[in-house]
Amino acid sequence: MVRWESAADISAVERLAKVSTDLAAEQLQIRRSTVHIIADGAGLPTPAARAGFIDLMKQHAGRLACVAIVVGGTGFLASAMRSLMTGMRLLSPRSFNYRLHGSIDEVVKWLPAEHLARTGEQIDPRRLARVLAAFEKGELGASPRAASP
Repeated sequence: MVRWESAADISAVERLAKVSTDLAAEQLQIRRSTVHIIADGAGLPTPAARAGFIDLMKQHAGRLACVAIVVGGTGFLASAMRSLMTGMRLLSPRSFNYRLHGSIDEVVKWLPAEHLARTGEQIDPRRLARVLAAFEKGELGASPRAASP
C-alpha cells in the first residue's frame, strides 16, 4: 500500500522501486496486489515520475496481480489525475489488472475476488477495509516522500 500525500517526483518513485525490488527478491514466486491512495489535492506526478511508474510496472509486471488506485476528491485536479492514471494504463503491461477507484470501499468490493482469481490467495474483505481505512487516515505506514532513502 502506498499513500500519496503530495505530487510524486522521481525520488519518490525511486524509493518505491527499491521497496518493490526488495519484496520481489524475498518473494520470488509470489504475485502481489498493490493499492495506491492518492490524497485529495496531492498534485499531479512530474513527467519523470510518470515515466518511472511505467518503467516500474513493466519491470514488475510478472509479479503483479492487481493494481488498485484510489483517486480522492472531485473537480478539475481529481479529473486530471484520473485522466493521467488512465493514460498510464495504456502504456503499461496487460499481465495484471489495473483499476481506478473513487473510494477505498470500491477497492474492498473489487480487490478480494480479483486477487483470488489471479493468485489463488484469499484477502479478507473486512480486514482489508479496516487496514485501508487506517492507512487512508495516515494511521499506518508512511508515504514514499516521507520514507527514508
